[in-house]
Amino acid sequence: MKISGSFKALFLSIFLSASIAAAPGQRAYPQAGVSAATLAATSSAASAATALAQDPEAAPDQHYVYCISSGIGPVVYFSDIFAAVPTSPIAGPHAGRNGFPEFSAPFVAFLEKKYGYKENSSAPAMCRAIFSPNAAGLHAAQTTRQAAEDLARQNKMQVVETGWKQ
Repeated sequence: MKISGSFKALFLSIFLSASIAAAPGQRAYPQAGVSAATLAATSSAASAATALAQDPEAAPDQHYVYCISSGIGPVVYFSDIFAAVPTSPIAGPHAGRNGFPEFSAPFVAFLEKKYGYKENSSAPAMCRAIFSPNAAGLHAAQTTRQAAEDLARQNKMQVVETGWKQ
């Protein structure tokens, strides 16, 4: 399946926006380019994440994380949002290089076993682990994950919410 340049650019901007929105000590605000429908869907996603909503504070060394399969192909797989301790740097020039492999490798192994997923080396699965361990970070993780799902659907991809957590 061919992915349009606008999809790639928008997908990248979602993740870059999240890193800005969820920087430690900053409040996450809805990002430009996120539609009202996406923000409304985020509210329902927040309701669905009741386990996280009951205890929105992760431990200080944890960050909120979610993983996504490559955006190439007819199906895009998403993990749940979970709190975990990243071992890859979360700031600086090599932050999250290779999409936080400490999370993406087990996620891919899960997808291969459960769904017969085949990793695409030119567009590997990745995880986002940049979301602060507080309510604003959780909200930013929910917002960007929902925006990525909406974008996949707009591009006629099937979205599968796997329920996977590390």
